Amino acid sequence: MGTKTCNKCQKKELGWDYNYNKKTGKWKLEDHRRQDGKWCNKLSAVSQETKMKIGDITKCKLCKGNSGWLTTEQGIERHPSWVYITQEEHSRIYHPNNEPKDDIDMMVIFDEEKIALRNKRISQRFI
Repeated sequence: MGTKTCNKCQKKELGWDYNYNKKTGKWKLEDHRRQDGKWCNKLSAVSQETKMKIGDITKCKLCKGNSGWLTTEQGIERHPSWVYITQEEHSRIYHPNNEPKDDIDMMVIFDEEKIALRNKRISQRFI
């Protein structure tokens, strides 16, 4: 029980939401209901998610195009539910011979389909 008063509904004896402060670095009063039974300041789960920052991901140097984004150690601390493999693991799995790969190489399709897709993209460049 705190000593704060909500400016919206005038409810008294509220404290600070410390979990919200740990996640966002911002302060807000603890969740509470108005007299009509509805939540006054409870935020949706989406709005409480930690936003991604530039240092949370890094690009693999051997992956071309839009593939090859890896979670960093900083990113996994901020987003524990994200998938995390190290650059070394990624290179061992996807670049065993140190060869660069593009988006088509990373697609889960048959080799014949990959060749057809490459030919289609090449022909579209010359149109």
